[in-house]
Amino acid sequence: MKADRLISYPKSSILVAVRFMNHLIVTIWISILAGNFISCSSVSSDKPYRYNGAKIKGVSFVAPRDSLADTTYVPVKQINAEWVALMPYGFTEGGTPNFVYGKNNQWKWWGESPLGVAHCVQMAHAQGLKVMLKPHMWIGHGTFTGHYDLTNEEDWKTFEKGYGEYLLNFARIADTTHVELYCIGTEMQTFVKKRPQFWFQIIRDIKKIYKGQLTYAENWDVYQEVPFWQELDFIGIDAYFPLSEEQSPTCRN
Repeated sequence: MKADRLISYPKSSILVAVRFMNHLIVTIWISILAGNFISCSSVSSDKPYRYNGAKIKGVSFVAPRDSLADTTYVPVKQINAEWVALMPYGFTEGGTPNFVYGKNNQWKWWGESPLGVAHCVQMAHAQGLKVMLKPHMWIGHGTFTGHYDLTNEEDWKTFEKGYGEYLLNFARIADTTHVELYCIGTEMQTFVKKRPQFWFQIIRDIKKIYKGQLTYAENWDVYQEVPFWQELDFIGIDAYFPLSEEQSPTCRN
């Protein structure tokens, strides 16, 4: 979806995570937005929602610990997917400004190193797949990224320097490997709300390096509050919309 258009999203999303292919964690999203629909025989008079716009059919991969065989992405084509999302994580602890990631090829996880990410992109392209590169912050103990917060300006500056460097380094890899789509962050609502100037500047800096399309992924309940959608090519919504507020809903709830 282009950033100058907002559409009404259906209230359904199914998330499935499975282990697949040499220590990769694969996340598959199946949603109404992707062209599926939900209906109930008990309310057959209601017309099910159908999305008839452009579709991206893809599979999301967490970066692997070890190097992969060149045939790793062959099964992705076999399930008729057309895209893969690659996620090299960067790491911090809640309430601290220090941020670390795979700056060099000595990083402990091959798939999060510059060499590993570039090789995964090349393997995907060799299978005719398009790629979204999605650097993703992980907070210790699995804390929700949207709650990441700091208490003073000095700490924010330290964190922004590390996170900004992370985004720019992978933007260079995205550009040199001809990645089709680059996602600059995921569900960082507090950071976005408190530090919007960082995001406008980092988008400008990324555009000087990477010539492909850009997006950002925000959670379903706060995506309207992101101030920089107009600077991006796509609005990214993690669409875990609730189907019902009822404890034991019927189809009509």
